Amino acid sequence: MKIPTLSFVRSHPIVSLLALGVLLGSYALLHARPKGNDRMPASIVGVQHLGSDHLIHEFYVNKGYYGNVGQGGGGGGFTCCVTLPKKWYPGLKADVRWQVHRIIKPSNPTEAESGEIEGRYRAQVPVEEYRESGLFFVHFFPNGRVRIVVSSFDHTADEHPIKWGSAQESLLATAGAPIKEIFTAEEHAELDREDARDKAKYGDWR
Repeated sequence: MKIPTLSFVRSHPIVSLLALGVLLGSYALLHARPKGNDRMPASIVGVQHLGSDHLIHEFYVNKGYYGNVGQGGGGGGFTCCVTLPKKWYPGLKADVRWQVHRIIKPSNPTEAESGEIEGRYRAQVPVEEYRESGLFFVHFFPNGRVRIVVSSFDHTADEHPIKWGSAQESLLATAGAPIKEIFTAEEHAELDREDARDKAKYGDWR
């Protein structure tokens, strides 16, 4: 199934702390070499290949929060957004951080499922070569590995750059380094300062 071509979007500058992180990921993404009309927006889609007993509880692209990726080995929701150069160039990368949960099935069917943290990872992930606009797919594989592709095709389509269900695809993925926390205390402090500067400039939208 081919995904419709994305329309251009604009983000409002008045944001909360998490939304600020999304905008930082959007406008600072990939050490922006091109500017202005040389860039294009792309929604982010998380896809996990870990199976039904795992969940990507949260993931971040260049410090922007992009929700979680559900269990079942399927994809996550569409979230907005990053900006990309219209023309791919070698060396294009994104900072990806994610937290993996293992799903614990209750012995009593009336009880809710729970989860425990299996690992947190961070990786500088190359954005694989693309020739046209599309969605920004972040593919999560077992053992803390991740790949990024840009495609106008759904992750299960034959035309998608990463073949769904193929065990070989993880061999090309970038290995993430285990981390204790998603963000360091210094990074949290910097995000707080950026949030305070934004509120001072635009006001508190809440």
